[in-house]
Amino acid sequence: MNGAKRRLLIFEQLKEAKSVEVKQLAKQYEVSPMTIRRDLSLFAKQGLVSLNYGGAILNEGSGVEASFSLKAAQAQSAKAAIAKEAARLVNEGETILLDCGTTTYEMAKYLSDKAITVITNSWKILQVLQNTPKIKVILAPGTYSRISQGAISSDTIRFIGEHHVDHVFMSTQGLDLAWGASVPDEMDANVKQALMKAGSHCILLADQNKFDQRYFARYAKIDEFDLVISDRQLEEAEEQALKQMRTGYLQVIVHSA
Repeated sequence: MNGAKRRLLIFEQLKEAKSVEVKQLAKQYEVSPMTIRRDLSLFAKQGLVSLNYGGAILNEGSGVEASFSLKAAQAQSAKAAIAKEAARLVNEGETILLDCGTTTYEMAKYLSDKAITVITNSWKILQVLQNTPKIKVILAPGTYSRISQGAISSDTIRFIGEHHVDHVFMSTQGLDLAWGASVPDEMDANVKQALMKAGSHCILLADQNKFDQRYFARYAKIDEFDLVISDRQLEEAEEQALKQMRTGYLQVIVHSA
């Protein structure tokens, strides 16, 4: 098992058990205690855990956010299904905005055959689209965020405010149907608000793990989205609430491998 896969599994254990022990993890994954301590130290640098002598404790504050690579490894099948469905909404000749996020990153992979213009503040999305001859890519400027792996600053907001597009595809860290979409970082929320204002239509991509979660900075209420695409099966009350808000909902079916 490679290190990235091991760290993902450890993080899943942390979310469930709230704490882990170095000796137990070393035995479970058949690696040295030093290797596990390095894994936990990486989580600590991101603010995800607090280290103690024998292991680590999960930090669960609303301002905590995992790295892009760690988030990308979670719910991969669901994100791919959501991304594929979202890409079908894009027509030839359109201009779209792609937010920083692991699901919008997946979506970029399904756009290569379309003659479109893509504006994004995500450097990861740029890497996907840089060699696609049909697509004109415009990278928004701004201060680089290691967590989001894209430009997130006041310069980004100013640049986005000077453009208008057909569709905006948004990501989120948390989604609460009563409260809205939220992220841990306030500047990230401000950038996302600018992105949403730049489009004729705004679509939110959110796997079911994002639901019933609230983070520090809310950037939109649910009725500000024209459509939500997710793998979550809504309860009847949730469906009725979305209908009253006139926000569309598209559930994708995720097939296990």
